[in-house]
Amino acid sequence: GLPANATRTTLRVVVKHNPYLDGGVAFPNDVVSLSDFYFSRRVVQAFNIWLNFVCAQPKADIQITKTAVTPSVERGNQVSYGIAVRNNGPDTANNVVVTDAIPAGLTFVSTSDNRCSQVGSSIVCNFGNMANGAQINVTFTFQTSVATVCGTVPNTAVVTTTTQDDNQSNNSSTAVVGVVCPVSADVQIVK
Repeated sequence: GLPANATRTTLRVVVKHNPYLDGGVAFPNDVVSLSDFYFSRRVVQAFNIWLNFVCAQPKADIQITKTAVTPSVERGNQVSYGIAVRNNGPDTANNVVVTDAIPAGLTFVSTSDNRCSQVGSSIVCNFGNMANGAQINVTFTFQTSVATVCGTVPNTAVVTTTTQDDNQSNNSSTAVVGVVCPVSADVQIVK
């Protein structure tokens, strides 16, 4: 059989007998096996043969959805984002990679999937191959600090695959977390 990663190929063989070649030899029902093409010179001479190869390129619609697990957090606490990666098919998506740029002011703490790790200023997940209909869910946790901007903190993740993906509109997703900064009060007593 074919290897698991082989490209699907359709082979159409059109065979027409030419009675003017090879002494007008007739073949029963004008049917000949593919092995004859390789081993019988007589068959090649007696037939006009056209081979039409049609290669179907595998395709996969890979989709990513990002959510804010903690929609609002006070600065100094931890914040979490959730990511769902799904292959909508129709074929297997090969070499699926998610890249999540760490927002300024956040420090990466942990991930729920050991296939994800920090690489420079991003979290990179190497999910390998995903079958049609497969879905992977992962959560990233970050620490806020005094360097974290008060207000909304957007976080964008992008997914890629080496398989042809004609729908690029769902290959990135952004979630927003609200960071609340404590209000400090300067109380002075004058007597």
